Amino acid sequence: MPVNESEERLLNFTKKTFLSMWSHSNIFYKKGKEFCDVMVVFGNDVIIMSDKLINYNIEIDEKIAWNRWYKSAIESSIKQLNGAYNHINSYPDNLYTDAQATEPFSMELPHSDEICIHLIAIANGCSDACYRKYGRYGLNIDTACTGKDTLLTIGIPTRKFVHIFNDSSLDKIFTCLDTTRDFIDYIQARENLLTTSDNHIKIYGEEELLAAWMLSQPGNAPFHMPYELFRTADDIYHIGPGLWEQYNSDENQRIRQETRQNSYTIDNLIDHIHTEYENQSLIIGQDESINYHERAFRLLASESRLGRQLISIPLIEVAQEDPGFFWANIVESNDFPGLLYLWLIYPEIPEDVSDDIVLNILFSQLSKYLLVAQSKFRDMKIIFGACLPNIQSSRKDRLFIVNDASHWNEEMQKLAIEYEKNEDILANITSTKNFSIRA
Repeated sequence: MPVNESEERLLNFTKKTFLSMWSHSNIFYKKGKEFCDVMVVFGNDVIIMSDKLINYNIEIDEKIAWNRWYKSAIESSIKQLNGAYNHINSYPDNLYTDAQATEPFSMELPHSDEICIHLIAIANGCSDACYRKYGRYGLNIDTACTGKDTLLTIGIPTRKFVHIFNDSSLDKIFTCLDTTRDFIDYIQARENLLTTSDNHIKIYGEEELLAAWMLSQPGNAPFHMPYELFRTADDIYHIGPGLWEQYNSDENQRIRQETRQNSYTIDNLIDHIHTEYENQSLIIGQDESINYHERAFRLLASESRLGRQLISIPLIEVAQEDPGFFWANIVESNDFPGLLYLWLIYPEIPEDVSDDIVLNILFSQLSKYLLVAQSKFRDMKIIFGACLPNIQSSRKDRLFIVNDASHWNEEMQKLAIEYEKNEDILANITSTKNFSIRA
């Protein structure tokens, strides 16, 4: 359990952004020795976080206060993170979920030649001091800075790169980038900017870089590092000030936030699946390991906020249709071409129909729809099928099947043609772009 308010806030943010299946706290590497505060394992990406809450003494000389706080909040976090980095590379099997080191960490870690480790130090306690000094809450960043040489300014660690955020910056990042993909894309681009650029870079608060990143996505375009928004003077890139205010006053940003509210339907769906697994109430695959389910539902969780918005629109459309019929919709992922989602909404079912009969019907229907979809769209690589209740349905059963679309033979093709012709399954669908029909 979190031991202070700062760690509790971090855990809540990570549970929201990375969802319960991928966010883990209280990990130990041996008896009584904490590995980190939070670890996220998501495909080949592993995020290791260290959280320190250290009081910043504004009553004493500012240089002394900064040096003391830096040593306790930043240097100690970097030391812990470097230790965690070395341990996970050398002893990946020696991680535990209890302080006695008797319960092995169950999530499968990436292979050593595929793993991508991101280290994040959350150094809390300095936000007010930053505001008093500079009129903004985030720490300054200067790639020419070494250690704690410059007041309330961080440079680039000399060993493995460590992202350093204070509480104010982290709150803004998690608010703006609340999906795993969006978060990882940002910190990877951030690391590339700060470590591979030949230019001297000054950032006037983390929120300025974050705002530049957010402003780089007009409409449905992908995020990118917008060098065109960076001022240059004396061979130095200056990021901010003023970008954070520009971002928050941008009308497009407000509209985008409103239009993406439906995308949280996908977040809720993923968390529901994980809850059912933990409660041992999955319809299919309850006897499979958590790693089996994680690989399947990582498909959904890998979608960006924009991606979730686009795949949620056809889902919500059919979920609100006439509850007297099956309804189907398909949509190809915007983020991952070749990944097709098939949403099958089942009608209201009489109460006297047994659970076993209902589940057999749902499984049969979803299997048929997946087969026809695979037949009609042979260029798809993976098809994620979900059979879900109409919003007016009293039943809440959910069924999920993920098909490897590369597996195909003549018998499957023959069945698919029969289902489409005789049962009118997906008969009028010719495109993978948001197309819904009554089933």
